[in-house]
Amino acid sequence: MRNNSVVLKILFFTGVLLLGALLFFKYSHRGTSTNAVEKNEVAVSLKDNKSEVQPLTILSEPKEVEKAPAQFNSEEQRKWGMIQEIMKSKNDNDPRLDKEFRDMTLAFHAELFHQYQTLPMESRNERGLIAFLIARDIKNSQDMEFLKSIYNEKPCMSLNDCTTTSESDPHLAGIDQTSVNYPQLAALYQIEKQLNSGNKIFESNDFKDQLRQVLAHASQFPVPMVQKKADAIKAAHPL
Repeated sequence: MRNNSVVLKILFFTGVLLLGALLFFKYSHRGTSTNAVEKNEVAVSLKDNKSEVQPLTILSEPKEVEKAPAQFNSEEQRKWGMIQEIMKSKNDNDPRLDKEFRDMTLAFHAELFHQYQTLPMESRNERGLIAFLIARDIKNSQDMEFLKSIYNEKPCMSLNDCTTTSESDPHLAGIDQTSVNYPQLAALYQIEKQLNSGNKIFESNDFKDQLRQVLAHASQFPVPMVQKKADAIKAAHPL
């Protein structure tokens, strides 16, 4: 009997050990599978997040326009970086505007035309700066066509949204009118300054004809402030 009791005890403990081993193997394997699934889910999540980030990268691509075009020479590249800095600072009194941008190349003009078109309409300061630079540095008929085109634009109704009327109606005189009409006014004031200084480029019959067209479009621009300035230039300088 004693021997039987010992045998039973041995069998009992052996069974307990085997059961424990089976349970350990089962749940340790299940834990491994769970961890693997979790890791796969994290990997998929990261992959999905990466794909979701891509549109943000695409949205940031317009900044590429700030880089100097590949065809620019070293001097043009230097000036292009400079004008981008000035635009970002919105400092129209930056002394570099007078020192560095008095005689720009035709390629530089062409890139300014392009950037003007890519800028949002609400970027009145930046667009106005480009209009100012081109009007001060008129070289050929392309410049005159560009200046004419800015008077074919729809008036900007608000600095926040050019398509929405603000409290100050752009068709009326107001404190903000110079800002919302900055591109149109900047060009006119530079044209007036060049006529007053006797710029010989306007002695050409072709340029006179193009200037008449620019001023005619400016006179029809649906903002009284711009119209009056254009009419005043025409009255002071009959062409």
